[in-house]
Amino acid sequence: MIVQRELSAWQNENAPLSAAMGFFDGVHLGHASVIGECMSHASAISGNGWVLTFDPHPLKVLKPALAPRMITGLRHKQRLFRELGVHGCMVLPFTQALAAMPPDQFVERVAGSAPPGSTFFVGGNWRFGKDRSGDAELFARLAGEKGCHVTIAVEAMDQDAMISSTRVRAAIESGDLDAASAMLGRPYSVEGSVVRGAARGRELGYPTANSATDSEALPPQGIYAAFAKVGDRVHDAVLSFGTRPTFEHDSEGAPVIEVHLLDHSQDLYDLEMEIFFVSRIRDERAFENTEALTAEMGRDLDAARRILVNQRKQRDSPLHSISGLLQSANHKKSVNNKNKE
Repeated sequence: MIVQRELSAWQNENAPLSAAMGFFDGVHLGHASVIGECMSHASAISGNGWVLTFDPHPLKVLKPALAPRMITGLRHKQRLFRELGVHGCMVLPFTQALAAMPPDQFVERVAGSAPPGSTFFVGGNWRFGKDRSGDAELFARLAGEKGCHVTIAVEAMDQDAMISSTRVRAAIESGDLDAASAMLGRPYSVEGSVVRGAARGRELGYPTANSATDSEALPPQGIYAAFAKVGDRVHDAVLSFGTRPTFEHDSEGAPVIEVHLLDHSQDLYDLEMEIFFVSRIRDERAFENTEALTAEMGRDLDAARRILVNQRKQRDSPLHSISGLLQSANHKKSVNNKNKE
């Protein structure tokens, strides 16, 4: 997937394009419906399918105190676009100048940059332009004057309510990861680089990988059974998300995601890791000494192993598909390596 930040790049398109428009935080089932319709249209006309999104979130520029916590960082979001078959991602920098742009000027800028006959796909609640004064119907009329088409996609529903980033975010932060996964249409996960930490886990005999993630909407702090994907390999894991209260000078810092892989001990620094929160084992708490903490960590590992074994047996679970997929990917890599030998 190609990534562009200037609308002028669309002038290199030799045929009408199809473009889904929105911020798409989380890339949930509602977003996937809009993007999927866009990609189907692109395929039908033998054209290229695009996503137009913004960075950062508009409220981070306009009213930072009211900005929602992001479910997915930009890189994570772009990977999900790629998996949906998107050819190109247009990332428009959201600025005060863009926010002040009247609706007609915004459409002139966007539709005027696309080849004639291009089609834009938006959700029914799409808003744009100064003070969010433009809606989907206005966008359709103004884009039509530029020789483009607009399709207003049908919203995806869950439990008789429209799926939204707000609902997904609330489910994650309350710890209802099954509900979050159902609305996302995939197991809930976060992505980030493995960075150097205080090496507490290694000192205790349980080395951990610290994840620096761009995701801001996170589950409640605690200890979790998890899957961790590094490259093409996926590992069973136990995850600690919190402030490490046993170590007093650490306890006042920002919460940290630390992952101990149950079947891996190699150096993972600077590698990318995707972490799937599976099930919460317990609260994070302070222990009297490191011996007590170490003993509890051993029990956490046993609990995580039991949970992950049961997870693979639950075919109706949102995470079953990922555990099966991950086992398949690992088996395929093993076969390929044997063939190379």
